[in-house]
Amino acid sequence: MSTRHALIALIAGTLLSSAQAQTLTPEFVTAGYAVVDLGSAPGVPANYGGLTIRPEEPNTLYLGGAANGAGAALYAIDLVRDGDGHITGFSGTATAFVNTPNIDGGVLFAPNGTLLYTRYSMNMLGQVYGAGLTSSIALGPLGVAGSVGSVALVPQGFPAEGSLIVASYNSSNLYRLPYTIDVEGQYLPGTQNATVSVSGTASGPEGITYIPPGSAGFDVPSMAISSYSSGKVVVFDVDADGLPLPSSARDLVTGMSGAEGAMIDPVTGDFLFSTFGGGNRVILIKGFADPNDCAGVPFGQSIFDECGVCRLPDDPDFNSTCTDCAGVVNGEAFLDNCGDCVGGTTGEVACVQDCNGEWGGSAFLDNCGDCVGGTTGEVACVQDCNDEWGGEAFLDNCGDCVGGTTGEVACVQDCNGEWGGSAFLDNCGDCVGGTTGEVACVQDCNGEWGGTAFLDNCGDCVGGTTGE
Repeated sequence: MSTRHALIALIAGTLLSSAQAQTLTPEFVTAGYAVVDLGSAPGVPANYGGLTIRPEEPNTLYLGGAANGAGAALYAIDLVRDGDGHITGFSGTATAFVNTPNIDGGVLFAPNGTLLYTRYSMNMLGQVYGAGLTSSIALGPLGVAGSVGSVALVPQGFPAEGSLIVASYNSSNLYRLPYTIDVEGQYLPGTQNATVSVSGTASGPEGITYIPPGSAGFDVPSMAISSYSSGKVVVFDVDADGLPLPSSARDLVTGMSGAEGAMIDPVTGDFLFSTFGGGNRVILIKGFADPNDCAGVPFGQSIFDECGVCRLPDDPDFNSTCTDCAGVVNGEAFLDNCGDCVGGTTGEVACVQDCNGEWGGSAFLDNCGDCVGGTTGEVACVQDCNDEWGGEAFLDNCGDCVGGTTGEVACVQDCNGEWGGSAFLDNCGDCVGGTTGEVACVQDCNGEWGGTAFLDNCGDCVGGTTGE
């Protein structure tokens, strides 16, 4: 990168003073942001290229060393974090992770694990993928002006999420490239289908990253670009293609020397960038929102549903764990012991056990205190004629209430067949009295019932069976 090397030569005598010259613009100081100079990473050779952190390895920084040279490599170094997770420095000495010849300001691990990096000045996209396979894809034939400086993937939740974005350092253009991924995990970009120029606002674009949503001072999806040529970091609104909207440009940091890589710390949301020359340092800006969703995925889209469960909004189970049987989120309806949805907004009440222990059964306690009906096979007691529930009193054939607790006995038929009648069998064996119209026989003077003996005028019993 001859132009860049010439610039470094011009500032070589003032590297130390330049290293301390970065300034956070007043707008972002007021918003609560702060710059922290982490210094140089021990063991990473100058000049620095891009940098990245894998979410699954949050305490390891990957940083391009000997950038733009044929012997460039990506180095790994341990990070030191404070109690809040913010990076405060480096631990130990960096070791070479993988060769990345001519690495520039762009480097990232794609979701499938493929390492993508930009190669300057041959205008290529380098890759390490699969079982240690490597490739370099020329970007010129795809409509990208030479030479490429950076690469990024648009995060979830941003316009054109998942798009592959590259920046041309020399032309100050950013491009969106369609792509496919082969079975080995290699990214296969196609001809660019959207482009925008940041010349004059973020000339010589290097590192590209996207601002965590909810960060102070960023009301719309936004991105940051390390502008090597302008010596600053510039932030932009994101357009529908995942590219910067030039008219929205705002300076975040000025007074830089060699602004190079750019990334968001997946733990805290802090913005980190490296410098190519300019002291070869790693700079951190604190104050950005936590980029992780509730599932701990950087720039993920999972949220807590109304049940308090962390899920993606399009998850079929979203809000399901607290939706009642009536379909009301956090509702109070429930399935009763009869399997019916009751309570809440249903207007229904839960079934209860009947006296026979059956849920929703129709058995009941009758007026005698017995469980009857339903599945008991029993019928309810009734009132007798004496108004006693379950009593034994009854109406006899005379229409009188007798028996039970009445103290009365049932009427009977007389000899004339009349219930409760007063007819009776006299001493002659005839039914008399009552409604018979008959009178009882009497004894004659001979003592015979119904006899015809009588007292004659002499006072003697004669006739009948007397023989007189």
